[in-house]
Amino acid sequence: MRSLIHYCGTFRAAGVAAAAALLLAACAPGGNSEAGPVPSKPISTSIGSEPVTLKLLVTSGVDVPFYTALGELFRAKYSNVTVKVESQDYATLTTTIARTLAGDNVPDLVRVPQLGNLTKNHLLISLDPYAEAYGWNEWPQSQFASTRVGPDGRQRGTGSLYAAGAGFGLTGVYYNKALAQRIGMTRPPATVAEFEQLLAKAKDAGLQPIMTNGKDGGSVYPLQNLAMSYAGDAQAVQDWSYTKPGASIDTAATVKAATTLQRWGRRDTCRPT
Repeated sequence: MRSLIHYCGTFRAAGVAAAAALLLAACAPGGNSEAGPVPSKPISTSIGSEPVTLKLLVTSGVDVPFYTALGELFRAKYSNVTVKVESQDYATLTTTIARTLAGDNVPDLVRVPQLGNLTKNHLLISLDPYAEAYGWNEWPQSQFASTRVGPDGRQRGTGSLYAAGAGFGLTGVYYNKALAQRIGMTRPPATVAEFEQLLAKAKDAGLQPIMTNGKDGGSVYPLQNLAMSYAGDAQAVQDWSYTKPGASIDTAATVKAATTLQRWGRRDTCRPT
């Protein structure tokens, strides 16, 4: 069967249980504040004319051509800046990143999926001065909540800014318009009830309504979206995901979401792959 909706495990929305992939500013040993190392010189938004090489460490695979292309575009605008992209496989990078950042050959930027002890152990530089210099403070601050970390290295959504997400917390809806037309869907559903009606129509039309990478943990995405929908907002899920003291995922909305997801599974509406 063809699938009307496909949840993909590579999607990470800010404010959900799985952390977004982060573009972090690494640092060599230097002046520390309570929040962690800060730039040793005033921040300038001028690129200058001196030759500069930025070393960027990313995960192997699609990251390499993507960031290589971005680096080439940056160099096309600023000819004195070269972006050198290096890579490691995901398992190696996440396992050894703390040791790498504590060593002598430190990348300028690194893309990893967590902050945690990297900030607690002062291995990342605070981007607060950059946020002020470049006007990031004028952007919706919800976009940066997941990359702010408290001094304990645990609670997110508070404290200094250490990264900018590779993607932001804006939600896009992607669907196959040709298949949607077959079930009379002219716009994305606005409620869970409307969504379930469309799922039933898809099933009747011989379409697989939802397919998700459940074996890789992808079922968490429809679960958390249902939980947020039933709760009326994302606050409870976000507080729990950010390790806010007293926050819990054991809520009536989560139980209802899990019950709905189980029902979809029994009806083969949502099929894990």
